[in-house]
Amino acid sequence: MSEVVRKRVIVDTNIVISGLLSSKGASARILDLWIRGQFIAITSKDIENEYVSALQYHRIKKRLGESLNEAVSLLKQLISKGERIKVKSKLKIFSDPKDDIFIQTAVDGSADSIVTGDLVMLKVVSHNNILIMSPSQFIYGFDE
Repeated sequence: MSEVVRKRVIVDTNIVISGLLSSKGASARILDLWIRGQFIAITSKDIENEYVSALQYHRIKKRLGESLNEAVSLLKQLISKGERIKVKSKLKIFSDPKDDIFIQTAVDGSADSIVTGDLVMLKVVSHNNILIMSPSQFIYGFDE
């Protein structure tokens, strides 16, 4: 019996927040795949901090309303299922320096891909054999 090789993936904050805001759509499906261990989510201290920080934005808290505690709980579960790595790279390829942590984590964590809804990041397409893909591109490979 051969072991299934799971993809190593960086999930951008916009995907996490979108998936927490709505149980429908590609972002929610990605969070479900993450929870079920269908891929290895690679994180770093900075990425995890960004996830938590984004969940605290007033507009996000307002949209979540009474579901905020549930979203916080799910986020903790997602983070616990990720593989946290220490980032050493200082790579800078994006116009927004806050986006560089995702490529740095991807390189240092030997990721196969970054999944994002950020149009600037998506324009790069790939870097060092790391694919940068939209949520719909990413879940295409998981469709049953």
